[in-house]
Amino acid sequence: MINLDSNTVVKQINVGHQPQSIAVDPASGLLLVGCDGVGVVQIYELQHYGMVGSVSTGEGPVRVTVHSSQKVAYAVAAGSSTMKVISLSSRKLIRAVPVGAKPRVIAVDERDQMAYVGHWDSNKVTVIDLNAQRKISVLRVGKNPNTIAIASEARLAFVGNYGDGENGGGSVSVIDLDHRSIRKTFDMDAGPSRVAVDEDAHVAYLTCLYARKVDVISFDTLTRVDRFSTANRPTGAAVDESTGKLYVTNFISNVVQVFQA
Repeated sequence: MINLDSNTVVKQINVGHQPQSIAVDPASGLLLVGCDGVGVVQIYELQHYGMVGSVSTGEGPVRVTVHSSQKVAYAVAAGSSTMKVISLSSRKLIRAVPVGAKPRVIAVDERDQMAYVGHWDSNKVTVIDLNAQRKISVLRVGKNPNTIAIASEARLAFVGNYGDGENGGGSVSVIDLDHRSIRKTFDMDAGPSRVAVDEDAHVAYLTCLYARKVDVISFDTLTRVDRFSTANRPTGAAVDESTGKLYVTNFISNVVQVFQA
């Protein structure tokens, strides 16, 4: 846990093996952690930091996101072919929705009640109607979609495509959320890992694992407008839009770096 005012670590929580993804629901005061090593989403309450639930997801990298207004979370695991729907009230699995093979990442557009699921070993993002709980279309993106972030006000989704990792081929695909179509795909640095958006600044930040870079993408031009260096193997990214600060985790360096826009 990081205090955003002082940029200091104030708490550490022991979680399951190989935590890969987290999501916070402020309304319920819950933290959800996707643990690759044990194939579960663990649920913690933030008042006393105790675990209050655990939901099996299947093997492979686990990604989780929260749909706060519906009081649910959605999780995918690359070793399954379904999207798990988790109740934030009962903290239990309530549904599994077929999405296709090797779901790697998920993001939710709460305004249109749509989920976007990227599939590993492919160039596909599946669009799921959350009201009907079914797949409605498939979009063609770059190779190995690895991260998706929704810019709700701009009506865009940014998909970071891992490509061939260290050997290159990384790219970003931009989805038009109103038309559910691909606006553009363009090359980026090697190993896109996570993307975070700053709607106030009209930019997206993409961590690139093998380039030791963060690429900065403009909402207006849909091009890379800047890039800056990080510690080795930048992975996670999150933006505090109230301050414009970007927080970047590093796979090898065991640090969180803080950048001011």
